[in-house]
This record gives sequence, structure tokens and C-alpha cells, in this order.
Amino acid sequence: MIGLINSAILLAGATNRSERIIIDPEGYRVAAVTGEFLERWKERALAAEQELERISAECDELAADNIDLQMIVQALEAKIT
Repeated sequence: MIGLINSAILLAGATNRSERIIIDPEGYRVAAVTGEFLERWKERALAAEQELERISAECDELAADNIDLQMIVQALEAKIT
């Protein structure tokens, strides 16, 4: 009986002609019929790409610093022995 009621509720919700609202993971409520949803995703994708490039450049710089420090340590160890 409860299953039949739940099915009726789901069917009524599926046939409802109201405007669909999409809630994305970031919590923005944007109507699916507008281009605003796509524009916000494009903006966030561009910002994420720029952040990734910044972090990648920082990692490359740190890796180069690490190599330099390893060479210094090896040179000092060679002097000690």
C-alpha cells in the first residue's frame, strides 16, 4: 500500500509542468531554462583552470628549489667525507 502511494507521488511529481530548478554542488540555484547555469559553470571552470595553472607553476618552482637543495646537500656531504 505504501509503495503504491509512493509511486503515485513520484508519478505526480514527474508529470508536473512546473519549471525545473537545478541545484549544483556549489549550492547555486539556477533555472535550467536559462543560460545563466552554463555561464556560471564556465566562469567557475575558467577560475579552476587558472588556479590549477598557478598551483602547477608553484609546484614546478618548489621542485626546482628541491633539486637545488639536494645538490647543495650532496656537495656539503662530499666536503665532509
